[in-house]
Amino acid sequence: MITGQIDWKRFLWWCDRHKVVSQVYDNLDAAARRTLPDTVLHDLRDQVLENTKHAVVRSTELVNLLKRFRKYGIHAISLKGTALSLSLYGDLNLRHAGDIDLLIAPEHFEGADSLLQDSGYRNITPGSDHGDRFRDLISNVGYILDGEDTPETHRIQLELHWRLTNLRTFSVPFGEL
Repeated sequence: MITGQIDWKRFLWWCDRHKVVSQVYDNLDAAARRTLPDTVLHDLRDQVLENTKHAVVRSTELVNLLKRFRKYGIHAISLKGTALSLSLYGDLNLRHAGDIDLLIAPEHFEGADSLLQDSGYRNITPGSDHGDRFRDLISNVGYILDGEDTPETHRIQLELHWRLTNLRTFSVPFGEL
């Protein structure tokens, strides 16, 4: 039972800040839902519905990208995101739908980069055109899919990883993963 004065605006801000809106909403029991102000309950529900749209769009795009990568002989592993949400919670929506993270073998970077750019993605990582020297220093490159006729809910950010960390000493060969 909720007692005392609660700053609901601050509560919603913290839920959003920590990307736990879906988990909070999902875990409210009937009694808790009756004690929340209608505006708070509606705000939480609206954010959950918006996250569901983002999760469905990103998971669809992830499946399509993995199929394209496979077609061109590029093995890729989905990190975090919708794959993790399904694995941990059995529900796409119970994790904040942010970007798509893909891990590839370092030797497949050029092919994956070309495939992504041919698919409408734009590389947004400054300096990434410096080749192997650049890829020795960092472990991923960011992309965005945002054509001029792309609706906001379909604007997708993607990170293409070739190592799990920037620290090369902790690098695990892709084949072992």
